[in-house]
Amino acid sequence: MPKLSQQNWRSLISNRHLQKWGIYWLVLLLYLCWLLWIGEPIEITCQKVDSNRIDCTLTYQALLRSSKQEIRDIKGMDIDTRVSSSNDGGSTSDYVAVLRSKSGDRDIKTYSNRNDPELEMLNHRLNKFIKNPEEN
Repeated sequence: MPKLSQQNWRSLISNRHLQKWGIYWLVLLLYLCWLLWIGEPIEITCQKVDSNRIDCTLTYQALLRSSKQEIRDIKGMDIDTRVSSSNDGGSTSDYVAVLRSKSGDRDIKTYSNRNDPELEMLNHRLNKFIKNPEEN
């Protein structure tokens, strides 16, 4: 077996395979950070601030902590369809509950089924509250 010179060793380290594994480790690290500290939304609470403004608070739960994010001046909620390509040449659809506000859109949660009862209830209740906050 031939000895590896220092130059060969460096070229081996910079090999595409090691770079590919570096990307996998980076993705795994980001996923762990999300899982431990960011989490996913578990609750949305909305309140009327004045006659023209509704603010909502999203509560996130991760393994190590929970956090809240306030979203001001809510205009409504929609269900967006997002289509992505799969490895076998087909495509998959996800349905995303999106909170619309003056400052932009905020994804709340992603569903694989458009007719998911939780998604339908969230959409109906939130839009009903936004249209008439005094009734709820």
